[in-house]
Amino acid sequence: VDVLADRLMDAAAAPDAQAAQIIAWSRAAVSLVFSGAGALAERLFARIEAAAVDAGDRVLVGRVHQARATRAMAAGDVAGYLDHTMESAQAFDAAGDVRTACVQQNNAGYALAMLGALGAAEAALRKALVAVDRMGMTSTAGVARQNLGLVLAYSGALQEARAVEERGIETAHASGDALMTACGHAYLAEILTIGRNYEAAERAARMAVTLVGDRDHEVRAMAQAALARVLLATHRAPEALVAAQKAFALLPVVGSVGAEAPVRLVHAEALRAAGDEGAAREALRVARDRLMERASRIGPPGLRASFLAHVPANARTMTLALEWGVE
Repeated sequence: VDVLADRLMDAAAAPDAQAAQIIAWSRAAVSLVFSGAGALAERLFARIEAAAVDAGDRVLVGRVHQARATRAMAAGDVAGYLDHTMESAQAFDAAGDVRTACVQQNNAGYALAMLGALGAAEAALRKALVAVDRMGMTSTAGVARQNLGLVLAYSGALQEARAVEERGIETAHASGDALMTACGHAYLAEILTIGRNYEAAERAARMAVTLVGDRDHEVRAMAQAALARVLLATHRAPEALVAAQKAFALLPVVGSVGAEAPVRLVHAEALRAAGDEGAAREALRVARDRLMERASRIGPPGLRASFLAHVPANARTMTLALEWGVE
């Protein structure tokens, strides 16, 4: 990877190929961020930011903002992720690349959900879903349904949330995407736990754990956290702590704001349920401080407030910090 990145950065481009080169840098940077090669990605970002980007080349602008969005999410800057994703979607739409614009619209819906802007998230995801269904973009439609299911659950529409999530799972399974199928089951477990359907929630969580296998991936952390949550809800503290510790051990590979807070929260609650009060309080303090640090980077006060109040794991973390007297 190092050698290929060096070649990509050092390759000279003809004047009429400079836009293509920046697009190549941007797409490579996205892949490097997703693969965990942050240092290499930063070297590419330095080239991208130093380059002269033609604002009239909407595809180029779209790819650069897409790369910046990925970088922001990896850094835990969900507001930055939303801003760059929306800029990217608008650029691709203006360029006539409707398919990529729809993918970015879906990503914007996810970002809005992670900010607790549930009404806006639902509207963005439903709009993206109509478009991708019309164009036959099956895989993207499946992801949109998975995200929409979670948003509906957070808004209290549990029956529709379950139906939408199950359809998203069916789509991921039909496409042979085990990772996205596992993600859908983890989301479904969360939806069912919110609805106190614990038996079905446990089945969904265990299916997510099985499907993701031993991959060092954030979906594995999400699956274990979902399992820990339902085990806590059914008063099986020792088992819950085992699952929560497995999720917590995967925090170094968790790259999304949406996954970290539930993992840290359920780890703290499992420690307390197992009787380790001191460790639980410290774990919750770190979870609370991480949320507050991320909230401080959200510019609009309304979004900052919704991030802390309308995302269930965030809201519960803040509430428990007060109840437990965490300083």
